[in-house]
Amino acid sequence: MIKKAVADLYRDEKLNIVSSKEKVRALIDQYIESQGIDPKVPPIDIMSLDFKTHVQRHRSIKAQAAEMEFAARHHISVNYEEDPVYYKNLSEKLTEILESLADNWEEKVEALQKYIEQIQAGRTTDETGLDPKTQMPFLNILGEYSQKQLPELAQATVEIVKHIRQEVRRVNWGSQIVQEDLRRWIAGYLDDRDLVSYNQLEEVADKLVQLARRNRDNLMA
Repeated sequence: MIKKAVADLYRDEKLNIVSSKEKVRALIDQYIESQGIDPKVPPIDIMSLDFKTHVQRHRSIKAQAAEMEFAARHHISVNYEEDPVYYKNLSEKLTEILESLADNWEEKVEALQKYIEQIQAGRTTDETGLDPKTQMPFLNILGEYSQKQLPELAQATVEIVKHIRQEVRRVNWGSQIVQEDLRRWIAGYLDDRDLVSYNQLEEVADKLVQLARRNRDNLMA
């Protein structure tokens, strides 16, 4: 029961009953299930409508804080590659909350609740009008490297993503040749419009292609 509780809290599947012999493990599983705990059920996701109720089942305020902290860390870790800049910012904000309210448990729980509500609300369209899932991740990368104004970067993002969408829909998208051609096209596009410095062209183009690979399902929708 302790191992299952710890595995759920830290969102770590490795922390489970793996050392017991089969018959002993079966007895342990049977006992745990009789206590209303199903070892096969994964920990509740931070985006679940029941997450807040799940957190409040903990009587200890410290346990509530720990549940929210590690659920947030897991959410960031699982989704990080889809939008590295966005999730890096989320991670830094979480660290700020934890460090600034280190021993003030009531305020920490309140701040974590608001933080998680913001995550659950999801990303919304900002003044650029770009789609939060298919375009904003690419804009975020460009914004890390470019000194251009936001409207110009937003327009460039629209054009880049439009081209990327055409490429990821190709049957042979998995080919290194196709992806290398895309990387060259992006580097040329960025260079022609002087969006990033020359010595960063390859790095930015490579990051955008990696982002296209990770977000292919969204881009094909």
